[in-house]
Amino acid sequence: MRQLLYGLQLQEKKLAGKVTDDHPELKSIREQIVQSQAILSKEQDARSTVTEAPNRAYEELSLALLQQEVLLAATQAKANALREQIAETKKLLQTLIESELQIATLQREVQLQDVSYRKYTDNLEQANIDHALEAAQISNINVVQPATLIEKPVSPKILLNLIAGFFGGVVAAIGLAIFCDVVDHSLKTPEEIEEKLRLPLLVSIPRFDRRQLALNGRSQT
Repeated sequence: MRQLLYGLQLQEKKLAGKVTDDHPELKSIREQIVQSQAILSKEQDARSTVTEAPNRAYEELSLALLQQEVLLAATQAKANALREQIAETKKLLQTLIESELQIATLQREVQLQDVSYRKYTDNLEQANIDHALEAAQISNINVVQPATLIEKPVSPKILLNLIAGFFGGVVAAIGLAIFCDVVDHSLKTPEEIEEKLRLPLLVSIPRFDRRQLALNGRSQT
């Protein structure tokens, strides 16, 4: 009877970690445990002989070990369930991300299609208007000025360009001469030397070119 009670207790601990208290099998085992304990207590009261039984401390330790094993099994089951939930959640999250990307792509396509649809609608409306105007022989194009044929070229104007170039050259030459005279600081006459240097002039040698020398030589001969 003790062994039967011990076995029922082991079964009760195992089932308690797996099922709820309302489970029929767990209720049945607990009822059997209560009945076995009642029978065992009656037998202990009726018998006066000494029987050999396992050590009480050993039984308690074994029962505590069994409880811990049951708790460990329940914890492992919960951990496995949580791992499965995490894996399913990751799959769901990946599916949501892919769905979001697909939704964004579809939204862009919808926007492009909407723009294209509006463009085609405007073109169709304009084509219908043009077709109606053409059927009614009405044109939305008005001639502001008829085309004219000019026999003489508009440009270049040769005479005007020549006159402008001549006057421009004259003005540029005069300006260049004035600029060179202003920039030139050399002394050319004795009076300028005496005025600028404030020194008396002792000797002045005139400058002759080759033509003058040749003419003077001929005159002397």
